[in-house]
Amino acid sequence: MNMSGNKGIRRIRKWKLKTAIILLILVLSGCLAPTEKVTPTPTLTPEVTPVETPKQLIPTQTSEAVREVVAHAPSWSPGQAWSYTIHLYDENATYSGSITSDSYFLGTQKIAGRDIYFIVNVLKDNESDLRIEYLTDRFEVVDEMGDASLEASSIIGLPIDFPLRVGKTYYSLSSLNSTVLAVENVRVPAGEFESFKIRHLVLWGNSTTWYSPEVEAMTKSIFNGSNCRIVVELKSFRKMSLEEALNSIYTTLESMANSEKWYVRLNAAWKLAKLGKILPHREGNRVTGKINP
Repeated sequence: MNMSGNKGIRRIRKWKLKTAIILLILVLSGCLAPTEKVTPTPTLTPEVTPVETPKQLIPTQTSEAVREVVAHAPSWSPGQAWSYTIHLYDENATYSGSITSDSYFLGTQKIAGRDIYFIVNVLKDNESDLRIEYLTDRFEVVDEMGDASLEASSIIGLPIDFPLRVGKTYYSLSSLNSTVLAVENVRVPAGEFESFKIRHLVLWGNSTTWYSPEVEAMTKSIFNGSNCRIVVELKSFRKMSLEEALNSIYTTLESMANSEKWYVRLNAAWKLAKLGKILPHREGNRVTGKINP
């Protein structure tokens, strides 16, 4: 009796275990889900309504906040002229005088097989002097043979590598390192101009030049050397005829030729002979002929 009773208990326990396993399987398989039909909730894609960008946030070429100012190489025309005042200071930063510098672009010449800008620079102090200046398309000064010079240009200063943009760094024979620092308004006797500020590091000091696309030349330059300081400021600029420019140059040469000092007269004769091979001749107040390349 007891043995049959134990067997019955074991059967009941096995039946309960099987029933629990079956119920678990049914639950996991979803077979015991409600019979009521459930409509699945559709997934909604949110509709995106375009938002109009405020006009003041749209980048434009005229927006000071987003535009990049770039200066390209100048396109000078024969007869274009610039006048500067050069202020000189000694090693104690004491003002020691000033010189007027007038520069005239006369055209291009062929030197060593390439086009070179031809400029005549007239320096007026107690004694006038005249300088013939040749500039490459990289605005580096060269001599009559086309060889590079360490001299700075009278209208550009140290060489400028166009196009200019803030942050640009470049190198030249005259400058160990040149960096375009900023674009800023510069006030000089000729007016106020938006100019590129360029810092030049040179062996004999440092120089800062401000170049204006409007003027197509430098508006200001400051050189700090070991024993001097030179500040150059634009006094005036204009586009005159080539004949007017040549007349101004010849007038200076004639003034030098009539100087009381023999070395000034000698300098005038040498410069006139040199320019006579290039510039047209003047008869009275009229310049005849053309510039010989």
